[in-house]
Amino acid sequence: MESLSDRQRLILKLVVAEYIASAAPVGSAALTAKYALGLSPATTRNEMAELEATGYIAHPHTSAGRVPTTKGYRYFVESLMEEGDLSPGQQEAIRHQFQRVGLQPERWLELAASALAHFAQNAALVTIPRPRRCVLKRLEVVTVHERLLLLIVALSDGTVQRRLLVRDRPVEPEQAQRITNYLNALLAGCAVRDLARRATTASGLAHEVANTTADLLREVDARAFEDIRYAGIEHVLRQPEFERAERVRDLVSLLHGRRLLGQVLSSTDEQDEVRVIIGGNDEGDALRDWSVVLAPYGRDGPVGGVLGVLGPTRMEYARAVTGVRYVARVVDGLIQELYSRA
Repeated sequence: MESLSDRQRLILKLVVAEYIASAAPVGSAALTAKYALGLSPATTRNEMAELEATGYIAHPHTSAGRVPTTKGYRYFVESLMEEGDLSPGQQEAIRHQFQRVGLQPERWLELAASALAHFAQNAALVTIPRPRRCVLKRLEVVTVHERLLLLIVALSDGTVQRRLLVRDRPVEPEQAQRITNYLNALLAGCAVRDLARRATTASGLAHEVANTTADLLREVDARAFEDIRYAGIEHVLRQPEFERAERVRDLVSLLHGRRLLGQVLSSTDEQDEVRVIIGGNDEGDALRDWSVVLAPYGRDGPVGGVLGVLGPTRMEYARAVTGVRYVARVVDGLIQELYSRA
């Protein structure tokens, strides 16, 4: 991203904050009147024009004001957002809810989702706890026909995955066996992240087989994250963006498209405390008008999952990040307590 001046950073921060609060385009005159910027309306207007030219804010329709773009939101979250902590009273209220249900993991999921939805005033989602990510036990490459291979992948969860590979030149059974032996020595015992990294050291057909194996593990991990608990949909529907029926349909489609959300959730790195995903990558992306704030839970235990907040890109990010981080820590502690008694 382009580097912004201190003045531009301040104006972008205020535009994002004002738009999140009001859902109305923000004008230079309104900023100058509300905040002691030490700038004339003309100077503020010029700086906003520069932010628009570089893609951080946009000019919707014929409005005199500007709104943040996906790029602007991302810059705000990465460089301008001021995070806080839940107040002691808020923390105690959340902990008390969990204490009331004791060591009942199914109830934890309901409480985590409802507490997040209430705090962030957006939809919340929690995945069912599951064993740590799938690990490759063994693979085998079998010649079915001279140009057709069968890849058989045995995983740590006891499942076996298969994939056909079509080649443009013959593959002898001896070559398939050599690749099998080589890749088992290289990849056995790896989860998808390490497997994909090690696959870069292979070449030719072995590289293709290793990449296909990594894709299979990603698919298995994503499917495991498709069992999702939701809460707080009503908070999203009350927001101004959903006065139009098509936005409601977008939300319903997104929630029912569990595979898409499963892929997003499974991509959350267990080493990341909180991950913020803002908008999609292109106009056809189902997440283009949405943001998701996610955190893994159960990172130090035998099982875990992901929880987070889902809402339109006009989300109060600092609040969502604060809530997601705290609830994930609470659930972490509960899972550790549960398995320490097992």
